Amino acid sequence: MSKSDKYLGDIRTRIVGRQYYDGQVRLEEDISLEREPDNEHDPNAIGVMNQDSEQVGHLPRELAHWLAPLIDAGKVRAEGRCENPFPQLEHEVGTSMRLKTYLRPKGKAILQRVKSPTDELQALHEAVRRAFADARNYEDPDLVRRLGEHLSALASRGLLPETQLLLALFPHIANVIRRKQSGGSVESAKSFLSTLKLGRALRYKELTVYPLFGHNGHEPVYALLQDAIASKTAEVSEVDESGDIPSLRVTNRGSKPLLVPEGDILIGAKQDRVVNITIIVAANSQIILPVSCVEQGRWHHVSRNFDVAFSAPPRLRRDKVRSVQRNRSERAEAQSDQGEVWENVHAMLAMSACPSDTDSMADLYRARRDRLEDYRKQPALPEKAIGFVMASGNRILGVDLFDSPRTMSRVWPRVQEGYFIEALCDEDAEGKVTRKQAEEFLARLGENLQNNAEPIGEGTELFIDGKDVSGTGVWYQDRLCHLSAFCG
Repeated sequence: MSKSDKYLGDIRTRIVGRQYYDGQVRLEEDISLEREPDNEHDPNAIGVMNQDSEQVGHLPRELAHWLAPLIDAGKVRAEGRCENPFPQLEHEVGTSMRLKTYLRPKGKAILQRVKSPTDELQALHEAVRRAFADARNYEDPDLVRRLGEHLSALASRGLLPETQLLLALFPHIANVIRRKQSGGSVESAKSFLSTLKLGRALRYKELTVYPLFGHNGHEPVYALLQDAIASKTAEVSEVDESGDIPSLRVTNRGSKPLLVPEGDILIGAKQDRVVNITIIVAANSQIILPVSCVEQGRWHHVSRNFDVAFSAPPRLRRDKVRSVQRNRSERAEAQSDQGEVWENVHAMLAMSACPSDTDSMADLYRARRDRLEDYRKQPALPEKAIGFVMASGNRILGVDLFDSPRTMSRVWPRVQEGYFIEALCDEDAEGKVTRKQAEEFLARLGENLQNNAEPIGEGTELFIDGKDVSGTGVWYQDRLCHLSAFCG
């Protein structure tokens, strides 16, 4: 690399066409690019080579379309690093990689002001260049990401390659800003967790509930997904007519951000799903929501959109969150081990002797409605509670924590059912969780709290990954909007 080359940033992309080549790549392996101007299928083709100079695939055609002219003109240089060698998934998703881009001396004009544009393409480039330069000084990474998305949506397909390069780098700028801020968010979240106070234990049969109190007692800055769907300011649908098991589309038409809590069971459309991680969706925007299927035997529409109906049992949520964390580190995707989720659903249906034609978790809730009502009549959470720790016998099930008593009271009827469903399968549990044990569990949350450098949605995505505790949450606008964590 020449000392005169200037690092521009990383572009997240994939190696495609792996199935046509024998070359292999390892996780974190450096990979090189090779132009293929004589490629009969695409003169802009860019081959991807491993460290042994064996071809392993290509860059996606839509990326090569504008990157190839920049490389050919000697304006830009690029190199990559493999992030996800999963041969069994190549036909579907390709292999994740980071493309590091460098500006060469011949390309320095890409970042220089165009004083007098001669046509609309130059004028568009100058507008994007100025936004790109300004974005580096912004403090809100989510604003930078959305700005890049809106500029891309407004721009025409005939943009200059130089303009498309800058648009592709907006997510990199957002991530740089986020990394600077996320450490502070984690420390703030840890500090907040250390101030939580346990209320008096509420007990019924084998269950013990410790209410949680804290200084998060302000009005929420977001709308809850369940309320936004009811008011028709938001909808959740399949990503397209064909559908995609691990993904749904969330559309927020409201003027407030949208809180989508981990564990919510969404029923309808082609198949019931459960939300994988807590996400904040920006106002007036769409997002692809990572989910898992909790109804194995159906794949046809019963409605166009989804409703929030239940909250999953803590055991299912715990195992799902753990597998999502594994996949985030290995594949940079918030997908669960779908087979494990189905096994969880099937086991709970069998344990409860609950028939279900489609192996649906929702059928278990419907079949146990009378029993759940019995639990629901027991002492409610205190009015000012913002969360709770719940245990069955001498086993802590988990914690759900929100930033406002109002939010907690809105989700409590649904979230408690998830814990109660598990308790119905564990009615012979013995012993009681003491106050000290609950306090020690809360302390472990802070000790194992981390952040994801590339979150989905707004704010700082948090996760807990400890020996005997796992969880997920989101820190947004200086508050812990939601944290869910599970023991065992």
